[in-house]
Amino acid sequence: MINDKTYFTKQKTKGRPQLVLNDEGKRTIEKLATLMCTDEEIAYMLDSSVSTLQAKHNFETFQEYKKRGQSKGKASLRRWQFKCAEKGNASLLIWLGKQYLGQTDKKSEIQTWQGEEDNDN
Repeated sequence: MINDKTYFTKQKTKGRPQLVLNDEGKRTIEKLATLMCTDEEIAYMLDSSVSTLQAKHNFETFQEYKKRGQSKGKASLRRWQFKCAEKGNASLLIWLGKQYLGQTDKKSEIQTWQGEEDNDN
């Protein structure tokens, strides 16, 4: 799908040939996973199906490159969050404090005075 490249190599077997991810397919999966694409979106971009990507001859490779890409994507997102926080984005500073420093919102207890009823009526 992307630039009319071939992402699979046909591997001869008894019966129907298997489509096995090649190096270009692996790189593309990693790039798409960096953008947090779903399995369905990745399959569409490779002009394939999710079942082809998850077939036993592709499963481990697909999972490895997807995880690698997602990790890179998360690191990039975290880097951008810290850059925004450094510029003084208060909501990001609060969120990062909660995530990494164990900070929490403290609920304050408001005590109300409940005096005796006035029965002079």
